[in-house]
Amino acid sequence: MRKSPTKRDRLTKSEFREVLRTGARSRIADMKIIYSKQHLEQVRFAVSVGKKYGNAVERNRAKRVLREAYYTVCESIPNGYDLVMIVYEKDVSFLTRCIQLTALLKKIKIA
Repeated sequence: MRKSPTKRDRLTKSEFREVLRTGARSRIADMKIIYSKQHLEQVRFAVSVGKKYGNAVERNRAKRVLREAYYTVCESIPNGYDLVMIVYEKDVSFLTRCIQLTALLKKIKIA
């Protein structure tokens, strides 16, 4: 799979807000996912980390780790979903993020 998302894989600002406003929510451990079903041929996603998470370096690292975890498990996600993933806890390894993301997707019955 591609290492960076194409434009059609990303949520725009207005789409991001729409998912936050109308999407279903689920949380596991230190991660939350907000999702909505769309009639599209791909899965679009966005990653968010709050300002309280730490400094910019820590927030950017958390986003990179979560994106890589998403790329690892994205093959199991059916087309037609918009996903917003929000991280809360610091210093979580890549493997732990993959496990959390897989568990969260199973919890909401997407994967």
